[in-house]
Amino acid sequence: MSSGERRAVVGWACAAFAAGAALIAAWLPAPLAAAVLGVTFLVTPGALAAAALLREGDRLPREALALAWSPFLAGGVVVALAALGVPFASAVRVTVVGIALLAAGRAVGPGARVGPGTPSADRLMALAWTSLVAVLLTTVVA
Repeated sequence: MSSGERRAVVGWACAAFAAGAALIAAWLPAPLAAAVLGVTFLVTPGALAAAALLREGDRLPREALALAWSPFLAGGVVVALAALGVPFASAVRVTVVGIALLAAGRAVGPGARVGPGTPSADRLMALAWTSLVAVLLTTVVA
């Protein structure tokens, strides 16, 4: 394992740990709670999406995409769950657990990466968009 791969595994493990700690953020000191919540909601979801959808050497920097997508991805899941009738606190917890599991999965086995333009990436984006539109239409109509 190269040093870059080791660094990535440590980064994903730290992101998974931060998401796990976010579940008990109310009992943490304020500066630590802010750091844990910031990593969990403002960095990790977008980093997961960027890692899954971008190839090495793409012109778009992964860090910029991670920061741009994270609030939308994390907030979108929470709002979609709340719109489906899940209590808001439970929706946040479910989202945090999902973020932790996805980050832990990347730390344990990065596995096959899905590059943009591949059938898997196209299907994933189509499924995500269809699901989002279906949830929005269901909540608006109902």
